[in-house]
Amino acid sequence: MSIQFRRRLLAGAASLCLSLPVWADPAKDLTDEIIVTGTKISGDFGEKSGIPLAKVPQSVQVLTADELTDAGVRSVGDALRAVPSATAGNSRVARYQSFSLRVRGFAADQMRNGIRQRYYEDVDPSALSNVERIEVLKGPSAVLYGHSAVGGIISMVTKSPQETRGGSVSVLLGSDDQKLASFDITGALSDTLSARLTGEIERSGTFVDFQDMDRENVGLSLAWQPAPSVSAHLVAEYIERRTLNNPGLPVIGTIQSNGVQSLRRGLFLGEPDVGYLDADAPLVQAWAEVDLGGGWTVTPRLQYQEFKTDFLQTRVRPMLADNVTLTRNGRTGAEDDEYYIAQLDLSGTVATGAVTHKILGGYEFGAERSTFQQFNLTNVGNINVLRPDYTYGSVQPARTFAFDSVGDADTHAIYLQDLIGVTDRFDVVLGARQSWIDYSSVFNGAVDKSSIDGFT
Repeated sequence: MSIQFRRRLLAGAASLCLSLPVWADPAKDLTDEIIVTGTKISGDFGEKSGIPLAKVPQSVQVLTADELTDAGVRSVGDALRAVPSATAGNSRVARYQSFSLRVRGFAADQMRNGIRQRYYEDVDPSALSNVERIEVLKGPSAVLYGHSAVGGIISMVTKSPQETRGGSVSVLLGSDDQKLASFDITGALSDTLSARLTGEIERSGTFVDFQDMDRENVGLSLAWQPAPSVSAHLVAEYIERRTLNNPGLPVIGTIQSNGVQSLRRGLFLGEPDVGYLDADAPLVQAWAEVDLGGGWTVTPRLQYQEFKTDFLQTRVRPMLADNVTLTRNGRTGAEDDEYYIAQLDLSGTVATGAVTHKILGGYEFGAERSTFQQFNLTNVGNINVLRPDYTYGSVQPARTFAFDSVGDADTHAIYLQDLIGVTDRFDVVLGARQSWIDYSSVFNGAVDKSSIDGFT
């Protein structure tokens, strides 16, 4: 049920509750009609599953781009607030929002056009300008999407190029000195090639003291159909965000009373003069669909993405006995990660008597290359939460080396899914996945290697 439909339904229910009972004239011809409209979303879940949204044997909630705009959604977490059994976790001013997103109590994996994401969405959870819809599936989905997809999947489907030329530009001004501009342009470049360019730039304050939000994102999508049996797609995106590292608020003074006064939600307990969180990430996806004839299709997919961040973070620690003096520590460092994924899917339909089998089988290879270096801050002072007096107003941060980590992971997986059409109204989905993971790391010079395999 869409957000717009729920609003109309609630409005109709409210009007019925406020209406006075009347007697209808039997002789009068009542010709008034009540029309309920909704939006039917076509396509397969996640752009990969091979299962139409209407036939997915699990609960799926779809939020379209128009609904996200109408609801004033500013991040992925905001979108999940409209989804039962999902928890939004951190607000968009926090670092790495996706770590806090849950579906049915489990960490929710995020997909983009059917391919698993690693940290890309963490750079800027508000980068929704190139998102056509968000699909939230509840329940295990590990066969196609990996062993960690236990509680559910958050699937992002990006905007597709259109042959008809069009575009839009918008400017948003709001509270907390919010300033946001975005654009969306699409059209055909030739008889076989269409393109779409989206993007936005934000220069805003936030509800948190001292914390501004500077961010940009841009997306380019190409759709090419050189022959009736071949179609190819390219999605290239780049997102960047620069802000302060928000340490959050302590339990005492918020959830628990400190015996003096409640803390403001906009209180910043980090170090505004030196704290920072700079992150950026490019993403490139490419896939093609080749019709082999006889109802069979082969689909290769490729993805490359990076995650880069520099940070200086102050973290809140336990409160002292006076319930207003907060202890803190801190760290500074940099992370640089690269991720590669290649998939090859074969799908088709087979009939065995009156029963049809929609088969999807495939192979996936993934490679992760990550580096992380961290230093611990040694002179972060305590802070009075009622009268904040920041440490680094005149004193420079002092640090000591903590660790240097390099990690490599290679994954292989094969999977098979069968959508069995028993009757016109009854389907059964069977699936299996076998995964192999080889991992090696070097932590402060110490080498660790391990191998894991699992069957789903």
